[in-house]
Amino acid sequence: MITTLADIDPKRVAAILYRSKQNAYGLLADLGQESHAARRACRGLRPANQKSATA
Repeated sequence: MITTLADIDPKRVAAILYRSKQNAYGLLADLGQESHAARRACRGLRPANQKSATA
């Protein structure tokens, strides 16, 4: 479990930036499927509203 930002390995974190007209759920689903196919663990997938994340 990550308890501080220092515990995060930046080589093991991904972010998807998308435009408002793009389907965030579809992009996350694609990432999950591609990660699974490549046998990479993929956890904590969720869309976040940028406005609420920065407020």
